[in-house]
Amino acid sequence: MTRLYVPATVGAEVAHLLNKALRDNPPPVAKSLILTPNGKTSRRIGSYLLDLGYVTPWQLVLALAEQRQAASENRRCKLGDILVRQGFVNTQVLVAALLVQMIDRLFDQAYASHRFLGEDLIARGVLSPAQLAPALELQIWLRQRNMQVRLGDLLVRQGVVDQQMLGIVLQTSMASEVAFV
Repeated sequence: MTRLYVPATVGAEVAHLLNKALRDNPPPVAKSLILTPNGKTSRRIGSYLLDLGYVTPWQLVLALAEQRQAASENRRCKLGDILVRQGFVNTQVLVAALLVQMIDRLFDQAYASHRFLGEDLIARGVLSPAQLAPALELQIWLRQRNMQVRLGDLLVRQGVVDQQMLGIVLQTSMASEVAFV
């Protein structure tokens, strides 16, 4: 698989969006995001929110228990959605944390062949994190109302990506064995 080049401006833009989320929605406990220097920087979203001070270990345990319960009932429930529904984080904070996680995943070799659509669109230069963020926020908002809409469909509806470009990216990604979840 060919490694994609991700411009430094992408990281700077994600840092700006994270700073805006922190400024607009200060965490209950001030902390700083710590990236592990061992080459494997990507972690689960709960870990990012815990490090940022938006959730406590106990809140994270409760949300994970709810997620496990949903899975045992054959319902798929994203941890971030649970944390938003419980009022521990808002969508802007969750999206900022997801974008930080995305940057880590893009630079982590372990995730080179298992990217999400938004990660792939950014890695290919089709859109920027600032263009992706509103679509992610809308997708989370819709899921809170039990409406499942695929990210690609939202990006096309918002005019950020046209249907032809989305098809090309999906086709190219599928040919190079990139998984979309």
